[in-house]
Amino acid sequence: MRTSGSVQFRHARSSSGPKGRDWPISLVRYGILKIFYKIIALLLSVDADLHDAVLSSLKAKSQARILVVGKNVGLLARSIALHCPEALIAVYSPWPRFFITLLLRLLRNHPTNLVVLRACPGRTGDVREAAFDHVVSAFAFDTRTPEEKAHLSKDILCSLVDGGWLHIVDYDAPLQSKEMALLSMLSYLYGSEAVGGHVDGKWIDCLNSVGFSQIRRQQSVSISGARIAVVTARKRKWQSGNSSAGRVAKQHIRVFNNRRLVDGCKKRS
Repeated sequence: MRTSGSVQFRHARSSSGPKGRDWPISLVRYGILKIFYKIIALLLSVDADLHDAVLSSLKAKSQARILVVGKNVGLLARSIALHCPEALIAVYSPWPRFFITLLLRLLRNHPTNLVVLRACPGRTGDVREAAFDHVVSAFAFDTRTPEEKAHLSKDILCSLVDGGWLHIVDYDAPLQSKEMALLSMLSYLYGSEAVGGHVDGKWIDCLNSVGFSQIRRQQSVSISGARIAVVTARKRKWQSGNSSAGRVAKQHIRVFNNRRLVDGCKKRS
C-alpha cells in the first residue's frame, strides 16, 4: 500500500539481456556495455554544464525544502546546497548512505544544509513525515518502463507540497547520431519499452497522466554526447485547504520549519 507524503524510490530492472544460442558472447558484450554506461552516467553527474542547467531552473525561496533523487546525485545535491544556502537539501541515492556522506565530507566547503537520507534494505528509499517544495530528479526515469515511470511520478507527487515543483534532468529525443547511439545502447541494456519514450520525447507524458500541471521543457542541450532535457512540472494546488492531504502537508511543513528531518524506512502493508 502506498503511503501519502513519501517517495518510494525503486530501481528499474533490466528487461533486456543476453539471450539466444550465443549467450556467452552476448553476456560479455552486455557486461562491457553496462560498465560503459555506468562510466557515462558518472561523467554526466559531475558535468558543470548539467549542474548549471538544473540550477537555472531552480528558483527556490528561503527556507525551501528540496529533495534530490536519482543516480550519482551526491555532487549535484552539493551544488544545489551551495546555490541555495538558506534551503534544506535532502539527498537520496542508490549509493550507500555512508559512501555519499564520506564523499561529501572529503570535499571542501561541505554545506551544512545538506543531509543524506537512509535507504531501506532491498534498495528502497522512503522519506517519511516530509513534504518538499521542490524535488530534483536526475536520471531516475530513463531505465524504467512507462508503468514504472508513472509510479515514480505518483510517488514524487505525493512528496510535494501543494504548488510544489518537480525538476527532471534526463535523456531526451536525440538530434545527432551520437546521441541516438547512446539511446540505442540503453535500449539494448534495459529494453525498448523503457527507452522508447526518450527516443521520441514522449516520456514526459507520464507527468500529465498523474496530475502534474505546467509541464515545460526548460532546456534541451547536448552534454558529453547525450541529449539532456531539463523538465519542470508543478503540483496543482488543492481547492480546499481542509482536505486530508492538505492537513498532512501542513503537518509535514511544521516538521521542516524546526529544521528537523525524520528519515528512515516504512514497511509495506
